[in-house]
Amino acid sequence: MKKSLIGLLLTFSLAFSVSANGANNDPLESLNRVFFSFNQVLDEAFIKPAAKSYEKIMPSFFKDRLGDFFSNLGDVATGANQLLQFRFDEGFETVGRVAVNSTVGLGGLFDVATGMDLKKGDEDFGQTMGAWGIGQGPYLVLPFFGSTTLRDLTGTVADAKLDASMFDGLDGVEKRTLSALDVLSAEKDKTNVSVSFASDDAYIVQRQLYFSEREMAILDGLPAVSSE
Repeated sequence: MKKSLIGLLLTFSLAFSVSANGANNDPLESLNRVFFSFNQVLDEAFIKPAAKSYEKIMPSFFKDRLGDFFSNLGDVATGANQLLQFRFDEGFETVGRVAVNSTVGLGGLFDVATGMDLKKGDEDFGQTMGAWGIGQGPYLVLPFFGSTTLRDLTGTVADAKLDASMFDGLDGVEKRTLSALDVLSAEKDKTNVSVSFASDDAYIVQRQLYFSEREMAILDGLPAVSSE
């Protein structure tokens, strides 16, 4: 079922790669704005308070170990995507990070690899598809998840499938607990960017930020494309 979903999303991404590859492509803006407002309320009412409580209550040692654990898990997907982008030097270095942190670092609870000068990357399947030349498709705002595009949604599903395979031995409760802790850990570590929403349309600002950040992420490490 999951493989079929990934295949279907990839098919739609390919279909949109030529016809819907313009910047700020947003044919579903009216619906996206509804979900954007919903997510803002959810974030202020639940996510941020929960993240603040997590930050205040949990001991620093626990937060550090959890952060290193999820960072190591993210390195698995990063390494796979670096290799899929034919960035072999970086890919094998990331594989080395995972190997070291998963063994010497006690299952990823300690980041030993950074001290060994094994650099950390950050790649996902959405970036990989962008490197392959697949267009981003329409902009989407999903309830609970926020900004994405058809291409990045496909990548998120594929990366989530890889992450889930790492927890095949866990039951449903344990998986949901880890997922919740991952969300709180990510929320805690978000960079606070000061954006004045008083004089701007917050939806437009968020959409532009998303496209700009994704473009920079996809171009990282890739050769410049000549306009000639």
